[in-house]
Amino acid sequence: MLRKFSFLILVLLSIGLIGLVVAIVTELALLYPAASMQNLAAGFNTGNPMPAPLTEKFIHKLNFYTYATYNFWPIWIAILFASMLVYSISNKLLSGGKTQNFMARIHLLENKLANKEKSLEQESTDHAALLARIEAMYQHSPEAYILLTPAGAVEKFNPAAERFFKALVGQDAALINRRIQDLMPSFTETGLERLFTQIVEKKAVWQGEIQLQDTPIWLMLKFIHAGDAGIIVLFRDISRDHADGATLKTSDALVQQILQQTPEPMAVLDADWNIQRVSPALLSITGKSQADLINKPLKNTIMLERFSNIQSDLEAGTPFNREEEKLILNEKEVWLKWGLYPWQDASGSRGGYLLFMEDVSELHNTRNRAESKKDAEHALAYQDALTGLPNRQLFNDRFNMALAQAYRQLGKIALFFLDLDGFKAVNDTLGHDAGDMLLKEVATRLKSCVRDTDTVARLGGDEFTIILWIREPKDADIVANKIIESINKPFDVGTKQAHVSTSIGVAIYPLHGEGAADLMKKADTAMYAAKTSGKNRHVYYNPTLDLDDEAPTSEAKSET
Repeated sequence: MLRKFSFLILVLLSIGLIGLVVAIVTELALLYPAASMQNLAAGFNTGNPMPAPLTEKFIHKLNFYTYATYNFWPIWIAILFASMLVYSISNKLLSGGKTQNFMARIHLLENKLANKEKSLEQESTDHAALLARIEAMYQHSPEAYILLTPAGAVEKFNPAAERFFKALVGQDAALINRRIQDLMPSFTETGLERLFTQIVEKKAVWQGEIQLQDTPIWLMLKFIHAGDAGIIVLFRDISRDHADGATLKTSDALVQQILQQTPEPMAVLDADWNIQRVSPALLSITGKSQADLINKPLKNTIMLERFSNIQSDLEAGTPFNREEEKLILNEKEVWLKWGLYPWQDASGSRGGYLLFMEDVSELHNTRNRAESKKDAEHALAYQDALTGLPNRQLFNDRFNMALAQAYRQLGKIALFFLDLDGFKAVNDTLGHDAGDMLLKEVATRLKSCVRDTDTVARLGGDEFTIILWIREPKDADIVANKIIESINKPFDVGTKQAHVSTSIGVAIYPLHGEGAADLMKKADTAMYAAKTSGKNRHVYYNPTLDLDDEAPTSEAKSET
């Protein structure tokens, strides 16, 4: 706005000056029309160039313009110079980089917003397709689904549920807005009504088998609290599984046989948390006898962490699993994976709980050893073995994270690409051991030139990179000069001294680019320009450097 205003003032002043000249010329033309030009010429020839009346009138006009020009010209000149000064300052502000930086941020945000809008459109399409597939599965499922309100009224059902209830209560049964208590016989007597109330209050999940009163129908039922959507009821007719009752007659013997043969620690508890049956593996791991455990409360015999915190959830029908827990059993430290699961009797009531345990001590110790080994391998994978600096992979990770943070905070990052001048000569004359010693000292000096929040990395050979957080480009100048001065000092390599210098290419985010690979390429190009322009200096990237199509690769540069 300031720039536009100053430019407008300059235009108006120019128009005013031109108007003053035009006015003077016009007045002269009016005083001396073309018809009297011959008389005027004759007057000049005779020594009397202007008639007296015209002379008086012309002098009057001329005095007016002379007065205006003589008395007001300092004001005209002051306004003119003030406008030029404002125009110059506004131009300098606009060229200082801050506005360009901000405009670059706006451009990036616009691109990100456009990409986000496309992503949201695609997500909306995918979501609609997913809902359509879910609805198709719901409609064609052989299992019955009902959606209930917290009061138990039917809101939605699938065709399988409609067929079941029409067969159960009549062909003309209307399901919408009817209570499940009215549709399902013995809902109250079997305890399902009380269970449904607990599911609503505690937002729990329950599953079990139930026989409808006065019918041969057995159902596998599952209640799922789905939040604001309501209560989902899933059920399936399993009457055929209970036709002869043989399973119920042999279940006790079967459970006992399973417990005796299972290699895992396992116990069966009743509804009051008293241990009823145990496996031999449980006796072995706890170092207790059956007399110590049978008909004894679980919490008095086996102390499990968090048991008191999960007891109420288990009583509501919610199973619990613990992946790893350290316990002292039979006077030794063991790591256990354990779980407690509610079980229901034939009527669907809570019969008790199943305790499963697994000794994972060896697995835990093996995993700890593997993690320690993995941590060591990770350090080697991300660290330069010679200098201890981050290697190329870790540098790329940190650079991408730094760019993401700078984008969010509208910050600036200077990327330094350094190559040592004369390093090959040190290797050739003093040997590779001397070269390695020099590289280690270079790493130490580079780290001393930057802050702990900056990153110094070695890409390989004598190439180093630095991720430097800056506020203004002059901050990068200060650090670059400090590095050059430090590297110019002699290096003690064994009993001898070596001398090298460094050429530094600098690319600044976001002025020179926004992507990690793009900025690396531009910093590398600027480093090559520093070498070709005399070495031992730093050069900022600019687009004219890209015109050199025959610039050698970094490998070729490192030979210089």
